[in-house]
Amino acid sequence: MSLRRSGVPVIDRVIGGLAPGLPLVLAGPPGCGRTVLALQLTAAALANADIVALLSAEPAPLLLRQAESLGLALEPHVRSGQLLLLELDPRAPASLQAAGSKVFIEAIRTEHPSVSLIVIDPITALTSGLIEEAPLRLLARDLIAATPHTTLVLTVETERPGTDAAVERVLAEVCGTSLALARRKDGRRTLRVTKTRAGAGAAEAVEFRIGASGAELIREIAAETDVAPRPFATPTPASPAPQAAAVAPAQDAAATREAQPRDLKRHAKAEPARILIVNSDDALRSQLEGWLEEHYQVFATTEGFEALSLLVEEKPDAILLEISMPRVTGYELLAAMHRVAPTTPILVLTGELVRPGNRLVPLVLGAADVAVKPIERFVLLHKLETLLRLEGPPPQLLDPAEAQALFGLSGRKRVLTSADFRERLARAVAFGERFDVPSTLLAIETPAADLLDQLLSVSEAALRFEDAILIVSKRRALVLLVAAELAQATLVSERLQTLLARESGRSARLRWNASDAGAVSEQTDWRDLFRALDATTEDPAS
Repeated sequence: MSLRRSGVPVIDRVIGGLAPGLPLVLAGPPGCGRTVLALQLTAAALANADIVALLSAEPAPLLLRQAESLGLALEPHVRSGQLLLLELDPRAPASLQAAGSKVFIEAIRTEHPSVSLIVIDPITALTSGLIEEAPLRLLARDLIAATPHTTLVLTVETERPGTDAAVERVLAEVCGTSLALARRKDGRRTLRVTKTRAGAGAAEAVEFRIGASGAELIREIAAETDVAPRPFATPTPASPAPQAAAVAPAQDAAATREAQPRDLKRHAKAEPARILIVNSDDALRSQLEGWLEEHYQVFATTEGFEALSLLVEEKPDAILLEISMPRVTGYELLAAMHRVAPTTPILVLTGELVRPGNRLVPLVLGAADVAVKPIERFVLLHKLETLLRLEGPPPQLLDPAEAQALFGLSGRKRVLTSADFRERLARAVAFGERFDVPSTLLAIETPAADLLDQLLSVSEAALRFEDAILIVSKRRALVLLVAAELAQATLVSERLQTLLARESGRSARLRWNASDAGAVSEQTDWRDLFRALDATTEDPAS
């Protein structure tokens, strides 16, 4: 069988190379180096002038930043079209299961017909919800049948409840080679061949580390003296592999320490990484502490002011921040934490990602990533391990002062003067133009003047911190929905109407009209935005 060197020494040492049509499966728990190897395989193929499609459950900016921290420059290849970087969103499993693997691969080839390497990290992001082996087997075999001349790399995130055992068994049947990865408590990472039809390298198992250039080979492991990682599939008998001398490169000890990412530096001193949890929900905070205490040194608090003190005193390696906090808005706390410790990665936990811009807001304020509640344990551990590997602060998407003016400090005062409202509107429009996230103006009229005050009261529960209100007349107000498309105006207006009816005890019917905030000029008369409403309801200005 014709094998091609992968260009990744850790992989080539154990299997000799990759074979088109026979998938390589990398299986292991969070933090084992699975995604690092997937990125290295991608970079090596790009260096060989191949066209690569990388499908990941991670947001593209985070994945590119992780690659950059490993010395892998993938972004230029994205711009040139040599690398197709595709994010697997929550709708991907349903689309794949409805259309089938062949249609899925055809969609990739439509983007670039010459794709020669497809990496899916992890394949479990596409099989979510499938627990029966029959449909899993059909999906996997169709995927392989659709890529007979393409090198296919699939990663599997193990230690997940529910579906993983079935996914592992199915992939063990159809794959060309399966490799099990493990990470031990002392930080050592291992890779072991558990099955191969494609070929064999010089060793069945190796130890490697994550360094400045990615996964770096340290030594071969004698099978009889090593403790095996959790098996991915029952190994098939193979001829004994010849033993070779250790291949760790000779490096200056100090240089090696500097090359190691933050989490390995901790392990080198037998110290777990330090995680600060900021969450006001007692039950959720207790659950998060239970998940993390096995792996990290954990500090927790329920409110923002103590969180800032712990940040200064304990100097955590990463922060898990719930965006909904008492006494201080999560946005304010996020911005303050980023100012105090700009190199400490912050993972924002939120249950409110209804608007398209809601994921982007924490990122422009300094968060390294965003996780959606409810979150699974394996997802949380994976995200934290990824952030702990990153060196340096996340890239600044927006000037800090501009970001705080639009989001961080906006919760203190929602009803603005006309001048302040225009300034907030201009900032929102500029933000939308830069990140392709439009804002919307909602013109609202209440049936009676006394209901406007009640509307302003209930708006605290219906609007976000960054939204703003301008009182135009006795019964009319403008609402600026920052980073929200026109379609969101209907949801917001219905929510306001429901809350107003509950607050007032009346069946108050609001009249409203939505317009694109970007179409409003500095000279626009606010009353012009109400012309779409019935002219007979014109309300005299206050």
